[in-house]
Amino acid sequence: MIFSNLLRGKLSQEGKRFDVFSPIDQKVIGQGITISSGEIDRVFERLHQSFKNSSKDREAIDFKKLAAYINSRKKSFVDQIILETGYTLKDATDLVEGSIEFLSYFEDHINEVNNPIQVATFSFNVKTGRRLCVYSKPYGVIAAMTAQNAPLLLELTVIANALVGGNSIILRPSSQCVGTISLLSRALVKTLPTSILEKINIVSCNAIDFLESSHKKANLIHYIGSSRHGLNILRESIESNVKVLVDGEGSSFVVVGKNIPLDSVIKACRDGIVRCNGELCSSIRMILVPKENYEEFSGKLAEALNSLSIGDPRLNNNNMGPLFHEKQAEGLLEIAKKYKIISGKSEKLPLGKNYIAPVLCALGSRDGKFLEEDVYGPIAGIMPYEKDEWKKWLGKSPCNLNDALFSNDKKMQEEFIRESKASRIIINHDPSIESVFEPWGGFLPSGFNDVSFWANKYRQSIQVDTDS
Repeated sequence: MIFSNLLRGKLSQEGKRFDVFSPIDQKVIGQGITISSGEIDRVFERLHQSFKNSSKDREAIDFKKLAAYINSRKKSFVDQIILETGYTLKDATDLVEGSIEFLSYFEDHINEVNNPIQVATFSFNVKTGRRLCVYSKPYGVIAAMTAQNAPLLLELTVIANALVGGNSIILRPSSQCVGTISLLSRALVKTLPTSILEKINIVSCNAIDFLESSHKKANLIHYIGSSRHGLNILRESIESNVKVLVDGEGSSFVVVGKNIPLDSVIKACRDGIVRCNGELCSSIRMILVPKENYEEFSGKLAEALNSLSIGDPRLNNNNMGPLFHEKQAEGLLEIAKKYKIISGKSEKLPLGKNYIAPVLCALGSRDGKFLEEDVYGPIAGIMPYEKDEWKKWLGKSPCNLNDALFSNDKKMQEEFIRESKASRIIINHDPSIESVFEPWGGFLPSGFNDVSFWANKYRQSIQVDTDS
């Protein structure tokens, strides 16, 4: 199967082919098409022209037809996501159904979050009648790169918010997920009018070529992926005088309070460790439990993780599939060997080189290094605390995207909110469950992107000082 790009509003298979392998069994599942650097430049030029020709500051687009199209082909999308990611049937289905829900309610969401023009009196000489007006306008051409850990849902979020913001967009998805995005491209062609399609290009290409063109020709770059690359992209974008948003990897830090039902928290922690094979930016990496509850909690959580079924994600009875890459699995197991493992194993499973069991490590007061490990997968640390010790450990974690507290104690909730440095704070909910309607953004180094609604990120806020 050859996966298409979306160029000039049409499906295209022009370019150099490359094989796409499934993490499930390492077999080829299709071929993507890489376009040249010269073609990338031409895409940018056409998008700038389409943006100039646009007569609307904001687009009113009905995405419900697209939602219905994807829903009618839900199985094809689910099957493709499983092949490309190794996610379980449940997790892949959640991504597709979440995408359908997103498109179905997107217009209502935009109506809720659109900011009106803000007006304030000029302060130095009120008699002039001057006013300070703050409003927003489209950036123009947005260049976006997306990661492979939330295929379809992430790309739809970027495209929809860019378009309703009045922008044109060129999107480079992960090369691992070009099959899913090829299905999306076909869906866009079938359901969106030509005037809108002219503003969208979805391409597979060399990442360096894409960034070089973006630094020369984009009005806004949005990078979603590894923080290691994100730091370089941030610096290069500043040097190129291009506005940039960077969303790198992150994790969730969990504190369990006293006098809360443990069974529901244990289930949330188990799910937060293994959801999407632990490869979400919101996956749980650290859990602090009161000392008096630690033995019971850690024992039950270890038992819950050990009882999970790991295997071919296409089978409905499996709770976790393979990781994206063999080296990723090796790296996680090397980290696990440094600590006391109370759930999981320190070697790969005989199912294949990408398969490991979820790992829970019991940590002590001298194991703060765990918080600095380069972790991306189903591994978490658990530690007991006394009194206010959780504050110390919360402050030591360098890359929390989410800080989560399970407690009904209002005082502890207030203290937790004050102490947390994370951009998102969750009270009494599984932090790995996210909605694309939530504000988005991250704390360094999990993101250089202020917390705000997606639609507002793709609009340039400006101030106009007028005399009326």
